[in-house]
Amino acid sequence: MFGGQGSGADFFNDLHLLDLKKAPLNLQTIHAAGDPPFPRCSGTLTAMSVSGKPGTEVVALFGGSQGFFEGFSNSLCILQGDNSVSISDAASQHKGLTWKEPVVRAENPAVGVPDARWGHSAVSWRGKLILFGGSNTQH
Repeated sequence: MFGGQGSGADFFNDLHLLDLKKAPLNLQTIHAAGDPPFPRCSGTLTAMSVSGKPGTEVVALFGGSQGFFEGFSNSLCILQGDNSVSISDAASQHKGLTWKEPVVRAENPAVGVPDARWGHSAVSWRGKLILFGGSNTQH
């Protein structure tokens, strides 16, 4: 779990793990190296396998909002395990996680990259991140 909005105008960029395989359920704070994503709510956090790299899993964070007056985001941040360690193992061990923000280029410059948005959906499909919908309005 990543970030969210508290009461009022408080936005967070903390990272938590809830291991559904362990009883009792226990929410744990985890830390990652690298520059953390900016605090936000209503972005998507999607686990996905990386094409061409068998066994490599990452978590992709896309978009979100810091409130209507601060605006919306189209940033993509990747959380990955270090040294080919799976993200689930690194998260469970509370070590070896790193945030990265790759440069995203549009395949077709006339179309561009996705607009900034919040409240959208995302899914991983065959190593690709598919986005749907969302909002970038204040109404």
